[in-house]
Amino acid sequence: MSFLRAWWSQLTSLISRTLRVWWQVLPKIIIAWVIGWLIYRIALTLTAPIQETHPWLTVVIFSSGLVAQLAAIIVAIRIAGEPAGLWEALPDAAARIGRDEPLVKVVSLALLPFVGVYSVFGGIDEATYQLFIQGALESTTLLNPQSATTVLDPTTARQRWIIAAVLVGSYLMRRGLETAAERTGRWIFGLVGALVEGFFSVVLIFGGSRMLGDLGVWLRDRVFFGWLLDAQDWIVGVLARLHLSIPAFLSALWHAWTQYLWPLINDAMLAPLLWLAATGLVFGTYLLSAAELWEIGGERGVHSPLARRSQRLARLESRGLTASQGSRATILELVEIFVGDLEARIIPFVQSLRHVLRVGLPFMGAFILLYSIVSAIQPLLFLGVRGLMGGNVFGFWLRMQPPLGLLSGIIGEPLRISLLAVAMTMTLTPSQQRHDQPALAQPAPAGRRTAGRRLVAFVVTLACILAAGAVTGKSGDEADTDLKEAAPGETIEVLKGQPMRVTGLDSGTRLEISGDEQEGLVTEALFLGVDLEMSSFARPIGGIGCQLYAPGDDGELVLVDSPVQDSFVTPQLGFTERIRIVFERPADGLTGSRLHCEPTGFYLAFEPEVVLDLGIDDGLQAELASKTGPMVVPDPVFEVAR
Repeated sequence: MSFLRAWWSQLTSLISRTLRVWWQVLPKIIIAWVIGWLIYRIALTLTAPIQETHPWLTVVIFSSGLVAQLAAIIVAIRIAGEPAGLWEALPDAAARIGRDEPLVKVVSLALLPFVGVYSVFGGIDEATYQLFIQGALESTTLLNPQSATTVLDPTTARQRWIIAAVLVGSYLMRRGLETAAERTGRWIFGLVGALVEGFFSVVLIFGGSRMLGDLGVWLRDRVFFGWLLDAQDWIVGVLARLHLSIPAFLSALWHAWTQYLWPLINDAMLAPLLWLAATGLVFGTYLLSAAELWEIGGERGVHSPLARRSQRLARLESRGLTASQGSRATILELVEIFVGDLEARIIPFVQSLRHVLRVGLPFMGAFILLYSIVSAIQPLLFLGVRGLMGGNVFGFWLRMQPPLGLLSGIIGEPLRISLLAVAMTMTLTPSQQRHDQPALAQPAPAGRRTAGRRLVAFVVTLACILAAGAVTGKSGDEADTDLKEAAPGETIEVLKGQPMRVTGLDSGTRLEISGDEQEGLVTEALFLGVDLEMSSFARPIGGIGCQLYAPGDDGELVLVDSPVQDSFVTPQLGFTERIRIVFERPADGLTGSRLHCEPTGFYLAFEPEVVLDLGIDDGLQAELASKTGPMVVPDPVFEVAR
């Protein structure tokens, strides 16, 4: 039970200290976060009219807004670290360095890991989708190949070379600005360098990931990939000869991993741990630097790139080969550029992650569970308010989503930031105690007791991960539509002032459209005609699309094909439209059919979806199936709404 006590102690300590820090710094965190959010929204708005004409300028403005938003989070975490007691938990020398480190430098060093973590969990994709929406609303040609989101998705060799050149150029520019900032001490160079860092990170993560995906497609088209598939089939055949159930078991295992286990690990476990590791960079590079890491590795027989280069030069000189001083200096400078960048950004993040993972299972389980709960506040609040407001058209949500996002962020983000600062402080306390106090030899516990403790630790930690996955899944279960159901013959409003109802059903095996019997529209099954009436009293309707769903052989609803394309209702303001929508279905498969109608649009939004039960039971199905003659499909009728 000692593990349970330790876990409970960590959980209660995290809760109490997070709430205390949150209360102390709430106004400051809100101010910092709101400033970053405002700059990001302004940047999105500025990109709308120029995405087609100046795509790369759009990416610069967009990345600057994204940098401002992430920089605001970094500043807020640093603000929360003061009352959390983080500086007191650090060694004195590291605390002095961390306190005195310029904020612009902190932002620049932490930015790439933050953008990376932000991207892993969908932040960059969501931001880019918002950028796409802003540009599409102003676009004269949908999906213009010169738009900003398209240039970040290279499909040709020329576009890939452009992406590569942009990455190299922005990288060298950022290194030059950092060097200028270090030599002159002027903050303006550091600020511009941070903006260039953000631009570089967005292009690298978004455009680079697309290029890696293209590389995977290219590899799958090679002959050797076919050899790999043949080898896989051969292995499966061998396993099947051993036992027929082995391939099926391996397939089920792979399905469970991809569909359930990996999403659980990614969302519930990796997300909090990677965010906590990135938080460590906000308070300075108090962890091992690359030089210290390589020094330790050297004692174990692992040498740094610079050491390996010196050995190669020595071997060349022993063979009579020498390099000029200029070329050696140039090579050293080039190596220093990339090795220094690795040391400044990547290695500290990896070391921070190692530090987090070494704290122990009681803390890890408690933190993962609490982080998932705190992180769920913002999306659940957004979904709750949206649900209370009800479904609406895309234009409405385009106007309402920013203020709803701001409201949910003001409430949920300060708690998450405070938890990250407190959790990082608590990870440092055990390290400080191990550093200050020599380890005391303790007798090894009995084997049975050790096994029991490990089992309890495994069960409790697994329960925390599963609970965190359930909370994360619930907060991420975002419905695309606001579902409304209507009983047979009932009138229901799609939106206020837009009533809709089914007025009748008809059937036949041939279609007669506009008075002419269509020779090609004959079926051995049955044509089902649904008479629909809709009025518009309050607002115009762009279009309502309707689809029929009927139970399949397994009882699940399946989409029913329509032999004609006219399945849209478009009454204008002040008018009523009556239309017959036609579907093709086996005569014995009509029972339980339902008509789904929703506004048509290119973009996803929380729009209303009306489900009209057609009321087809076995008796009505038999009546409809008995009609084997032609079914008339009249032209839509429009009249003044009453």
